Amino acid sequence: MSHTPEIYPLCQLPDANVERYGAAAPCLLIRDNASRTWHEMSQQAFADLTHRMAAALLRFGIRPQEGVAILSENKGEFLALDLAVQQIRAFSIPIYASSAAGEIRHIVTEAEIRLIFVGDDRQHSMVSEVVKDLDCTVVCIEPSERRPFDGIRLTDFTQMEEGEYERYRAEIKERMADYSLDDIAFILYTSGTTGTSKGVPLTQRNIITAIKAHLVIEGMKPGRVSLMFLPLAHIFEKMFSLLCLQCGVTIAVNENARSLFHSLKEVHPHFMCSVPRLWEKLHQGLMKYVREAPKSLQSVARRAMSVATAYQEKYISTGRRAPLLRRLQYKFYDNIFFHTIKKRLGIDRGLVFPTSGAALNEHVYRSLLSMGIPIMYGYGLTETTASVSFSRQGDFVISSVGRVIDPVEVRIDESEGGEILVRGDTVTPGYYKRPEENAKVFTADGFFRTGDLGRMDEKRNLFYIERKKDLYKTSNGKYIAPNFLEGQILQDELFSQVVTIGDKRNYVTALVVPDYKVLSELMGEGAPTDPKELAENEEAQRIVKEHINATLREQADYEQVRRFVLLTEPFSIENGLLTSTMKIRRARIIECYTPEIDAMYGYSVDEKPEL
Repeated sequence: MSHTPEIYPLCQLPDANVERYGAAAPCLLIRDNASRTWHEMSQQAFADLTHRMAAALLRFGIRPQEGVAILSENKGEFLALDLAVQQIRAFSIPIYASSAAGEIRHIVTEAEIRLIFVGDDRQHSMVSEVVKDLDCTVVCIEPSERRPFDGIRLTDFTQMEEGEYERYRAEIKERMADYSLDDIAFILYTSGTTGTSKGVPLTQRNIITAIKAHLVIEGMKPGRVSLMFLPLAHIFEKMFSLLCLQCGVTIAVNENARSLFHSLKEVHPHFMCSVPRLWEKLHQGLMKYVREAPKSLQSVARRAMSVATAYQEKYISTGRRAPLLRRLQYKFYDNIFFHTIKKRLGIDRGLVFPTSGAALNEHVYRSLLSMGIPIMYGYGLTETTASVSFSRQGDFVISSVGRVIDPVEVRIDESEGGEILVRGDTVTPGYYKRPEENAKVFTADGFFRTGDLGRMDEKRNLFYIERKKDLYKTSNGKYIAPNFLEGQILQDELFSQVVTIGDKRNYVTALVVPDYKVLSELMGEGAPTDPKELAENEEAQRIVKEHINATLREQADYEQVRRFVLLTEPFSIENGLLTSTMKIRRARIIECYTPEIDAMYGYSVDEKPEL
């Protein structure tokens, strides 16, 4: 990498960036939703904002190594608060904006939070109600101007006379001088698919070590732009944003996930953290576009994909230089087909799109890489400060989740079915206030038990298999990897969500949430459009059966879905069936739909759809 910056402690980062990148250099891009334009926040303006916030935190009385909570959608102020907290040797506790009241109260109580920042007045009302009987002050970053607001605004919280500000600046410098690598920088609460969320402390050492391990990513330098899409409460986005700040990459703050595709087309980012489901949906859309195109374009598309796939597998993924004729051939199809599509989507300037959080279908991965969409797949957890492994450009194995990063040791525990164990300076010192849990998840020699199954080759390429607790065995003794099967089914645009069942049962079944608009279109003119009516329609069930069969055609007989139920209510955070990171709560879903599941194993073939 041509630009390898010095890595500064987080408390020094804003001032260091002014010095090395220039006071006027862009730090953030903030979208004005009304005009759909983006405004720059300079490095100096960002540093000044963190200084004002840090002084206000001192005035409030935040002590060294005390937690300050932030519950908000993505905002520039969220990132600034994260760093302001570091300047006074406190730690930040980000909370997902989608968190339920009970979850918020659990975090505030366990972490003994006295100060919480929220994004808007709606969140202010909700959180104020949650903490009304607790010693906790709520500050609103950006209340609506359309209605009265009688709470504490961030602008009021940070307002002070110049002389008062200078006095606090002196105290901030004293706190920064006491900085230690063992200080807690963040506590992130893992939403978990079962049970109460656990706090994961990450130290300054964890953060700095993880950032240094990612400096091998090419192209991260001033003048480049990263689109912040995932929530800043997510370890993946948080760590990548901190990496961008260290490297002088401008961060475009996408505040609302629903405006992502608008933001992409407006910003054309070089980098963007994402999750597999986004790319799978994008791939579905592209395939649908090709299928519905005129036959002449379909022919060009098929030829382009054939050339691109061969080029990607032989040369791009291996780092080998292609012969001139191959390069020209690929460039031709890129110019007439792929580049046009990528530009339309806003991903034409992409250098690296880090992707993690779930299994990415290999066929989708290969197709998108062939089109020149630079997805960098990786694996990690909150407890490992994000990455354990990630794919390097020009040197990766597609079926893997990348190569293990240098500061980390990985061991595969075959006695536990191949569980991935991790040790190193990126691993959390242990769950917050959970000594019994820590005794279970750390081995005697200091390895952290991830709960994931995998394998590793001699080049330290890591291969993810399945979440250990999700793997189940049918009554016939066959092991099933549900996340893999569900990923295969979700390749088809007909399906929005699916959960497979089969633990200790004699065959596999599924709870299916189809895209009812697509289902109605597949049925043809005059088909019903109401989800409830479609869910009971025999023709609709026949189509679903046919599509599930097609997605699983290469799987073993015991992996086939034999019966299914069509659901009309999606799994969501609101109904408690998805985590804050959009992962399915498998146990809760099975509990919620026990009658439907039991029926699939109790009715005769004539009474339920069978595949």
